[in-house]
Amino acid sequence: MHEKIKQPEKNQTPIIKIALIAAASYCIATSSFSRSVREFIWSRDRGKCQECDGHNCTSKLECAHYDHDRRNPDYDNPDNGRLLCTGQHLVDHREGAGDNGLSLRDNEHAIKSLKKRVQYIDP
Repeated sequence: MHEKIKQPEKNQTPIIKIALIAAASYCIATSSFSRSVREFIWSRDRGKCQECDGHNCTSKLECAHYDHDRRNPDYDNPDNGRLLCTGQHLVDHREGAGDNGLSLRDNEHAIKSLKKRVQYIDP
């Protein structure tokens, strides 16, 4: 399904390791991917929003699905996800309404939840 996450290089400082663990933990806490897939996505995307590329991100990072349909056999596959800041995740749901594997009602629920986390994006 996905390749094993490589161990960090030995020359990384402990502070960098702690920061990566803390950031990955937030991603893990806010996503419905399995833990191993969330960790893989975080590592693959190098801890950066894939839309902002780490510049001018509006908020914290989250693992986001391309296809939210849980019946999809690849639902929990790293190729079905990417790392987005909460602001871009909100934009993704707004622009993908009706075409992202969620019912319109479920997508609206996701948008409301994301809005709560990003208060300064227009309602």
